[in-house]
Amino acid sequence: MVKFSITLSNHIKVTAFTWQTSILYFVICYFLGFDLEGTLVGFGLFSLFIIPSFYLHLEYWITNYGQVVEIENHSLKITKKGVSNNYQFSEIKKVIVYKSASLDKGGIPFSTMEYYNYARIILKSGEEIILTCLLSPRIDKITDQITGVAKERKRGFFHLL
Repeated sequence: MVKFSITLSNHIKVTAFTWQTSILYFVICYFLGFDLEGTLVGFGLFSLFIIPSFYLHLEYWITNYGQVVEIENHSLKITKKGVSNNYQFSEIKKVIVYKSASLDKGGIPFSTMEYYNYARIILKSGEEIILTCLLSPRIDKITDQITGVAKERKRGFFHLL
């Protein structure tokens, strides 16, 4: 059995590039002597990348808050707020993974937003289950374990739910 949930470690892994970018911005501002014009222009450019990342983080956190995902014996168990739902892999129509190509092996992410990825599991009943990178920074770790199901990959830069 494999179990996934939102953890502090996952938060740190997903936001690591955001923190690195923030530290770099403040170091540059320090060396520029916190010049008002330079700092404001830099903050404007910095905000173009950071604000969407914070939005995605909040949206993903709200979506999967309190959720535990367990995969065992060809079934997917989702527990949220004390209510558990079991789904056999045979009940799943398709899995769509939304992930930046820069997260593939050898890829280089250029923005903090590219670290946010998620999977949409579409059941034959029409119901959808969303699993975000806050459950596992590499959502592939979850979806690769769902076998015998059609999978699709959608690449992009900014993945809203």
